[in-house]
Amino acid sequence: MSSPAASTQAQIYEATRAQDGSGAVFRGRLLNQADAVARRQAGEDVVVCGPDEGMNGALALVIERAATPTGQRPTHHTAHGLPPNWLHHWHQRNQASLSGHSFYESQGRAGVP
Repeated sequence: MSSPAASTQAQIYEATRAQDGSGAVFRGRLLNQADAVARRQAGEDVVVCGPDEGMNGALALVIERAATPTGQRPTHHTAHGLPPNWLHHWHQRNQASLSGHSFYESQGRAGVP
């Protein structure tokens, strides 16, 4: 369990998308930013969790930009479905070059522990 001080900060986790059509994003182990970028560069998902939606989205963008191949830009998608499962996220415009997503929690939408 995280300490009260840590819970006020955005935290980055490995993420796995549900395969049942629910849109849920499951949180895995806690990551530092460098590991999150490496995970995204490998085409895998991450999720940024915390109480500040703006901070979560900004950190997800920082991670996605760092993972983006030179000459490309990430694109933003709002959640594709109803809360609480579907999360806002960043991903590559050309997902053929790099799959995966940088998800982030927002009001009423959270990763599944």
